[in-house]
Amino acid sequence: MQKHIAVPPAASTVNVRTVTTPRGLDFWLVESHAVPLVALEFAMRGGAAQDPADKAGLGMMLAGLLDEGAGELDSQTFQQALDEKAIELNFRNDRDYIAGRMRTLTKNLDRAAELLRLAVNAPRFDEEPVFRVREHANARLRHDANDPGTVAAKTWRANAFRGHPYGLPAEGALDTLARIERTDLVVAAKRTLARDKLVVAVVGAIEERRAAGLVDRAFADLPAKSTWSRSMCRSRPSASAGQRSSATTPISSPASWRRMCSAARAT
Repeated sequence: MQKHIAVPPAASTVNVRTVTTPRGLDFWLVESHAVPLVALEFAMRGGAAQDPADKAGLGMMLAGLLDEGAGELDSQTFQQALDEKAIELNFRNDRDYIAGRMRTLTKNLDRAAELLRLAVNAPRFDEEPVFRVREHANARLRHDANDPGTVAAKTWRANAFRGHPYGLPAEGALDTLARIERTDLVVAAKRTLARDKLVVAVVGAIEERRAAGLVDRAFADLPAKSTWSRSMCRSRPSASAGQRSSATTPISSPASWRRMCSAARAT
């Protein structure tokens, strides 16, 4: 007969500390030396809701190109530098923010920090990777055009958020992606990548002082303020003819609209 022994839960809990760097940036730190890894995640206010209507997908392309060459390193050299040290570095674009993640062995942290710094401070947007990222997005759009679920979701969003940035496709469309030029990407980077809407968390085998140095190295030289607009709160979209209830247009409800705008202003 088997005997079941009750094992009490571990006494230790995750200790999340709020740390301020020497250059004034706040971040969350969880120090754990169980494995020799360090992970950093960050987010900045911006995202697809800031895309111009005729260039939907701009934020998606921006996120996709941050690790495609920076500083003196072209796309191939940058990717090779990541591979040589087994550094994970990727970026993503959401409706209201652009985010990134870096993960590395502790022994390679200095190189990882430098590559992250270059990616967010000096992206290149060279012609070849811009073309490649755009064509990859176009291929995905052509595939999705034959997927009923994707088509239904896009149609619902376009109607539910009619006249509002949330109604635009975050991944863009074939015609809007074709209009995006390098200058648009440069402007979007300057507008979005800034310190005032930055949230950072660092986890792993790293002490507080070194973690603060990592955050400063990566982000302290960014512009102090972003120039993104609170377009979602400037005007409330009205229901089109034939739409008679908030069930059809969810954000037409004054209460829901106030909640959305209050959340935006609080950040």
